[in-house]
Amino acid sequence: MTSLSSIKVPLFEGKNFEHWRLQMENIFTYQEVWDIVKDGYVEPVEGAVVEEAAQTLLTENIKKNFKATYIIHQGIHESLMERVIYIKQAKAAWDGLVSYYTGSDKVKKVRLQTLKRKYELLQMETTETISDFFSKTLNLVNDMKNNGDTIEDSSIVEKILKILPEKFESKVTAIEKCNTVATMTLNELLGSLQAYEQRLQEKIVAAKQV
Repeated sequence: MTSLSSIKVPLFEGKNFEHWRLQMENIFTYQEVWDIVKDGYVEPVEGAVVEEAAQTLLTENIKKNFKATYIIHQGIHESLMERVIYIKQAKAAWDGLVSYYTGSDKVKKVRLQTLKRKYELLQMETTETISDFFSKTLNLVNDMKNNGDTIEDSSIVEKILKILPEKFESKVTAIEKCNTVATMTLNELLGSLQAYEQRLQEKIVAAKQV
Protein backbone atom coordinates (compact mmCIF):
# COMPACT_ATOMS: atom_id res chain seq x y z
CA MET A 1 0.00 0.00 0.00
CA THR A 2 1.42 3.37 -1.02
CA SER A 3 2.17 5.90 1.71
CA LEU A 4 -0.32 8.75 1.95
CA SER A 5 2.55 11.24 1.87
CA SER A 6 3.16 10.27 -1.77
CA ILE A 7 -0.49 10.73 -2.80
CA LYS A 8 -1.72 14.16 -3.87
CA VAL A 9 -5.28 14.49 -2.58
CA PRO A 10 -7.39 16.87 -4.75
CA LEU A 11 -8.83 19.81 -2.82
CA PHE A 12 -12.58 20.42 -2.96
CA GLU A 13 -13.52 24.09 -2.58
CA GLY A 14 -17.22 23.86 -3.32
CA LYS A 15 -17.19 23.50 -7.14
CA ASN A 16 -16.92 20.58 -9.59
CA PHE A 17 -17.93 18.09 -6.92
CA GLU A 18 -18.44 15.19 -9.35
CA HIS A 19 -14.88 15.41 -10.66
CA TRP A 20 -13.54 15.57 -7.12
CA ARG A 21 -15.72 12.63 -6.05
CA LEU A 22 -14.40 10.39 -8.81
CA GLN A 23 -10.80 11.25 -7.99
CA MET A 24 -11.36 10.61 -4.29
CA GLU A 25 -13.01 7.24 -4.95
CA ASN A 26 -9.93 6.23 -6.94
CA ILE A 27 -7.71 7.23 -4.00
CA PHE A 28 -9.90 5.35 -1.52
CA THR A 29 -9.69 2.25 -3.72
CA TYR A 30 -5.94 2.59 -4.21
CA GLN A 31 -5.44 2.96 -0.47
CA GLU A 32 -7.69 -0.07 0.16
CA VAL A 33 -10.23 1.80 2.30
CA TRP A 34 -13.11 2.16 -0.20
CA ASP A 35 -15.03 -0.68 1.51
CA ILE A 36 -15.10 1.31 4.75
CA VAL A 37 -16.15 4.53 3.00
CA LYS A 38 -18.85 2.76 0.95
CA ASP A 39 -20.22 0.28 3.49
CA GLY A 40 -18.93 1.45 6.88
CA TYR A 41 -18.51 -0.92 9.82
CA VAL A 42 -20.32 -1.75 13.04
CA GLU A 43 -18.71 -1.25 16.43
CA PRO A 44 -19.78 -3.67 19.17
CA VAL A 45 -21.92 -2.47 22.06
CA GLU A 46 -19.84 -1.27 24.98
CA GLY A 47 -19.10 -4.18 27.33
CA ALA A 48 -19.93 -6.87 24.77
CA VAL A 49 -17.62 -9.87 24.53
CA VAL A 50 -15.86 -10.00 21.16
CA GLU A 51 -14.17 -13.11 19.81
CA GLU A 52 -10.54 -12.89 18.74
CA ALA A 53 -11.26 -13.07 14.99
CA ALA A 54 -13.95 -10.42 15.26
CA GLN A 55 -11.65 -8.22 17.36
CA THR A 56 -8.91 -8.50 14.73
CA LEU A 57 -11.35 -7.46 12.01
CA LEU A 58 -12.68 -4.61 14.15
CA THR A 59 -9.15 -3.32 14.79
CA GLU A 60 -8.42 -3.39 11.04
CA ASN A 61 -11.68 -1.58 10.25
CA ILE A 62 -10.95 1.13 12.82
CA LYS A 63 -7.52 1.71 11.25
CA LYS A 64 -9.10 1.91 7.80
CA ASN A 65 -11.71 4.33 9.09
CA PHE A 66 -9.05 6.63 10.54
CA LYS A 67 -7.16 6.52 7.26
CA ALA A 68 -10.26 7.20 5.14
CA THR A 69 -11.29 10.05 7.44
CA TYR A 70 -7.82 11.56 7.16
CA ILE A 71 -8.03 11.42 3.34
CA ILE A 72 -11.43 13.15 3.38
CA HIS A 73 -10.11 15.89 5.65
CA GLN A 74 -7.10 16.39 3.37
CA GLY A 75 -9.44 16.84 0.41
CA ILE A 76 -11.74 19.43 1.98
CA HIS A 77 -11.02 23.14 2.00
CA GLU A 78 -10.96 24.65 5.49
CA SER A 79 -14.01 26.77 4.66
CA LEU A 80 -16.06 23.55 4.26
CA MET A 81 -14.45 21.55 7.07
CA GLU A 82 -17.41 22.07 9.42
CA ARG A 83 -19.37 19.57 7.32
CA VAL A 84 -17.09 16.67 8.19
CA ILE A 85 -14.72 17.51 11.03
CA TYR A 86 -16.96 16.22 13.85
CA ILE A 87 -18.13 13.05 12.07
CA LYS A 88 -16.18 10.04 13.26
CA GLN A 89 -17.19 7.45 10.66
CA ALA A 90 -15.83 7.99 7.17
CA LYS A 91 -18.98 6.56 5.57
CA ALA A 92 -21.24 9.08 7.32
CA ALA A 93 -18.95 11.97 6.36
CA TRP A 94 -18.72 10.83 2.75
CA ASP A 95 -22.45 10.11 2.38
CA GLY A 96 -23.21 13.55 3.82
CA LEU A 97 -20.99 15.26 1.25
CA VAL A 98 -22.43 13.27 -1.65
CA SER A 99 -26.00 13.92 -0.53
CA TYR A 100 -25.44 17.66 -0.05
CA TYR A 101 -23.53 18.38 -3.26
CA THR A 102 -25.35 16.09 -5.69
CA GLY A 103 -28.90 16.60 -4.45
CA SER A 104 -31.87 14.25 -4.55
CA ASP A 105 -32.93 12.20 -7.56
CA LYS A 106 -35.83 14.58 -8.16
CA VAL A 107 -33.50 17.58 -8.29
CA LYS A 108 -31.21 15.69 -10.67
CA LYS A 109 -34.07 14.95 -13.04
CA VAL A 110 -35.11 18.61 -13.17
CA ARG A 111 -31.50 19.67 -13.67
CA LEU A 112 -31.04 17.10 -16.43
CA GLN A 113 -34.11 18.37 -18.29
CA THR A 114 -32.64 21.88 -18.24
CA LEU A 115 -29.26 20.64 -19.46
CA LYS A 116 -30.85 18.60 -22.26
CA ARG A 117 -32.72 21.69 -23.42
CA LYS A 118 -29.43 23.61 -23.54
CA TYR A 119 -27.89 20.72 -25.49
CA GLU A 120 -30.73 20.78 -28.02
CA LEU A 121 -30.24 24.53 -28.59
CA LEU A 122 -26.44 24.29 -28.71
CA GLN A 123 -24.78 26.30 -31.48
CA MET A 124 -21.24 27.29 -32.39
CA GLU A 125 -20.76 31.05 -32.17
CA THR A 126 -19.04 32.84 -35.06
CA THR A 127 -16.27 34.04 -32.73
CA GLU A 128 -15.58 30.57 -31.30
CA THR A 129 -12.76 28.31 -32.34
CA ILE A 130 -13.33 24.59 -32.74
CA SER A 131 -11.37 24.01 -29.54
CA ASP A 132 -13.56 26.44 -27.57
CA PHE A 133 -16.72 24.94 -29.05
CA PHE A 134 -15.66 21.39 -28.14
CA SER A 135 -14.79 22.49 -24.62
CA LYS A 136 -18.23 24.11 -24.21
CA THR A 137 -19.98 21.05 -25.63
CA LEU A 138 -18.12 18.48 -23.55
CA ASN A 139 -18.59 20.48 -20.35
CA LEU A 140 -22.34 20.43 -21.01
CA VAL A 141 -22.27 16.70 -21.83
CA ASN A 142 -20.32 15.95 -18.63
CA ASP A 143 -22.91 17.87 -16.61
CA MET A 144 -25.64 15.79 -18.26
CA LYS A 145 -23.83 12.54 -17.43
CA ASN A 146 -23.28 13.67 -13.85
CA ASN A 147 -27.05 14.08 -13.56
CA GLY A 148 -27.90 10.64 -14.87
CA ASP A 149 -27.75 10.84 -18.66
CA THR A 150 -26.06 8.08 -20.70
CA ILE A 151 -25.37 9.89 -23.96
CA GLU A 152 -23.00 8.02 -26.28
CA ASP A 153 -19.95 9.58 -27.98
CA SER A 154 -21.32 8.65 -31.42
CA SER A 155 -24.42 10.76 -30.71
CA ILE A 156 -22.23 13.69 -29.69
CA VAL A 157 -20.23 13.37 -32.93
CA GLU A 158 -23.46 13.43 -34.96
CA LYS A 159 -24.73 16.41 -32.99
CA ILE A 160 -21.56 18.44 -33.56
CA LEU A 161 -21.53 17.71 -37.29
CA LYS A 162 -25.16 18.84 -37.61
CA ILE A 163 -24.70 22.22 -35.92
CA LEU A 164 -21.34 23.31 -37.31
CA PRO A 165 -21.52 26.64 -39.21
CA GLU A 166 -21.53 26.83 -43.00
CA LYS A 167 -17.77 27.30 -43.35
CA PHE A 168 -17.32 23.66 -42.25
CA GLU A 169 -19.89 22.31 -44.72
CA SER A 170 -17.40 20.75 -47.15
CA LYS A 171 -15.52 19.05 -44.30
CA VAL A 172 -18.74 17.68 -42.79
CA THR A 173 -19.77 16.35 -46.21
CA ALA A 174 -16.39 14.64 -46.64
CA ILE A 175 -16.67 12.96 -43.24
CA GLU A 176 -20.20 11.76 -43.93
CA LYS A 177 -19.23 10.38 -47.37
CA CYS A 178 -16.45 8.33 -45.76
CA ASN A 179 -19.06 6.64 -43.51
CA THR A 180 -16.87 7.17 -40.44
CA VAL A 181 -19.37 9.06 -38.29
CA ALA A 182 -20.52 5.99 -36.34
CA THR A 183 -16.98 4.94 -35.44
CA MET A 184 -15.23 8.31 -35.17
CA THR A 185 -14.09 9.29 -31.69
CA LEU A 186 -14.47 12.81 -30.32
CA ASN A 187 -10.69 13.27 -30.31
CA GLU A 188 -10.49 12.23 -33.96
CA LEU A 189 -13.27 14.63 -34.88
CA LEU A 190 -11.64 17.46 -32.95
CA GLY A 191 -8.27 16.87 -34.62
CA SER A 192 -9.82 16.71 -38.08
CA LEU A 193 -11.83 19.90 -37.60
CA GLN A 194 -8.90 21.78 -36.05
CA ALA A 195 -6.72 20.91 -39.07
CA TYR A 196 -9.48 22.10 -41.41
CA GLU A 197 -9.95 25.29 -39.37
CA GLN A 198 -6.22 25.95 -39.57
CA ARG A 199 -6.26 25.62 -43.36
CA LEU A 200 -9.20 28.02 -43.58
CA GLN A 201 -7.35 30.53 -41.43
CA GLU A 202 -4.23 30.23 -43.58
CA LYS A 203 -6.28 30.91 -46.72
CA ILE A 204 -7.77 34.02 -45.12
CA VAL A 205 -4.32 35.31 -44.17
CA ALA A 206 -2.96 34.58 -47.65
CA ALA A 207 -5.90 36.37 -49.28
CA LYS A 208 -5.32 39.45 -47.13
CA GLN A 209 -1.65 39.54 -48.08
CA VAL A 210 -2.53 39.43 -51.78
